[in-house]
Amino acid sequence: MALRWFLLLSLIGSILLVDVTQSAAQDARKTYIVYMGDKPKNGVPVTPDFHVNILRDVVDSSINNDIAHESLLLHSYKRSFHGFAAMLTEQEAQKLAGMEGVVSVFPSKKRSIKTTKSLCSLGNRMC
Repeated sequence: MALRWFLLLSLIGSILLVDVTQSAAQDARKTYIVYMGDKPKNGVPVTPDFHVNILRDVVDSSINNDIAHESLLLHSYKRSFHGFAAMLTEQEAQKLAGMEGVVSVFPSKKRSIKTTKSLCSLGNRMC
């Protein structure tokens, strides 16, 4: 009887440990910008599906079964340069940085506008 309780508690404990580990890995995700160079010169449009396929190669789905790769892609840059923004762990960003065709991977930073001039003082008619 005591052995059954021990096995049951061990099973519940291991399930909870896996759940906590997965949520901790999910919390470690940050926004990264993946720069892949200039726009393709051959005129072939870059689609978000191309970027999702790159994420499939980088994100280990055997560990993160519940993560949809499409949800990790935040934005595909197509007009100014070739690249995308995605939610990645530091290990995934390092793995991605080593891939062929990737120029650089860097964390996204929030920036705020610091100005002493308001739009109204610059003659904006919307004020």
